[in-house]
Amino acid sequence: MRKSFLLLFLAFGLMLSFVGCQDEDSDPILTLSSKTAQISADGGTYSVDVTSNVEYYVNSKVDWITVGEPIDNNGVKTYTLTIAENTSFNQRTGRVTFISHEKVTPQAFDLTQAAIVFNGVKAEFVTIKPAGTSASFKIEGDKAWTASVDNDHFALSPTSGTGDTEVTVTCPANTLPDAVTGIVTIKIGKTTDRVTLIHSGNLLGVLTDWALNDLTDKTGATWVDDAPQTTVGNNDKYVAPSTGKGSIEYYNSDKSAYPVVSGQASCQRLVGETGDPYCKGTIVGDYWLVTAESPNFEIPAGAEISYAFCANIASATSCKWLLEFKDGTEWKPAQTLTTITETATATTSGTAVTYSKAVSYNIDMPGAYTAFSGSFKTSKTMNSIVLRFRPVGALTNAGLLVDNISSSTSSRFSARNPVLSPKKYDQHVTITIVSVP
Repeated sequence: MRKSFLLLFLAFGLMLSFVGCQDEDSDPILTLSSKTAQISADGGTYSVDVTSNVEYYVNSKVDWITVGEPIDNNGVKTYTLTIAENTSFNQRTGRVTFISHEKVTPQAFDLTQAAIVFNGVKAEFVTIKPAGTSASFKIEGDKAWTASVDNDHFALSPTSGTGDTEVTVTCPANTLPDAVTGIVTIKIGKTTDRVTLIHSGNLLGVLTDWALNDLTDKTGATWVDDAPQTTVGNNDKYVAPSTGKGSIEYYNSDKSAYPVVSGQASCQRLVGETGDPYCKGTIVGDYWLVTAESPNFEIPAGAEISYAFCANIASATSCKWLLEFKDGTEWKPAQTLTTITETATATTSGTAVTYSKAVSYNIDMPGAYTAFSGSFKTSKTMNSIVLRFRPVGALTNAGLLVDNISSSTSSRFSARNPVLSPKKYDQHVTITIVSVP
């Protein structure tokens, strides 16, 4: 009995030894069911089957791929890879490697994940010129969308769709100075985008106008000095416009060095019967200031501005003048400058003199009612247009050096038409926006 048991034990050992030899003699295997895959930006899971008869380990060097514990199915192990959402606009790739220390080639599984698709509108603002009647913006993506606008001035086409679409905005021309705005709301899934539509106001046309003859009474109330003035400045006197916003002012300088003829004023603002604002005592250092204010919009850099007015000086007033405009904080000539050398041998007071001096000017005042007009371009964005009009020469039209103030030392803006006959008083002071960029 004991002998039989020993023989049975020896036979079982020989059988085990035979199975081990089969494993040792077989070729090492390490294969994958697939080696590449592509997955959407949303992420998800992907399964890889591994067939192997050797020990191996799994390595993943990217943090957006998580390798789960394998499930064994008759010697084939299934690994579930969990891929995180790709929140960038760039495609990305990751590798999971299966490596054995046996003599077997490592296996790599390469996964490519798509970039997120931008769904929405990149434009924040759409601007339409005053005369413009259409514009467009682009909705991008791969999802269904709807669009609406909160102002009936604008119409959208189409108002719904899927994926990349060019949306057309139509509207009538804007003839008003105020801009028209609207908000477009675009809904794409759970996302809402907004685009601001701006239909620019029509800035072209007269900015400010002074119909001097029509303003006679009003000018008398705001312009006239009650008595001769010696105070430097504008004495809070002005001419209000008939159209638009702004003012005409006269700034008096220090005239303490100029003798004043008996009974005359060194400075006094008055108004003529036909509405002319004028000032006695006009000498170098004084100036007229014409301001045209924008009502509610900025005048863009590069705007072309025109001006028109009629002016006159009395016989004992400097005849070379300079017209300037304020460009931001800098005064610039509104017309091309001319430079001459003034010379004189006598003064307005009747004394002999030897005088010679260079002067740059752009308005020649002939001593008669004269209409002036022209235009210039700004280089700064501003809320108002300001002109400065001042005598810069020292000589009268008769060639006399102005050395005193008399009844003939004065200047004015005038409603009188330069045409002598028939007399008309239809002249305005106007500032007009001719064009904008």
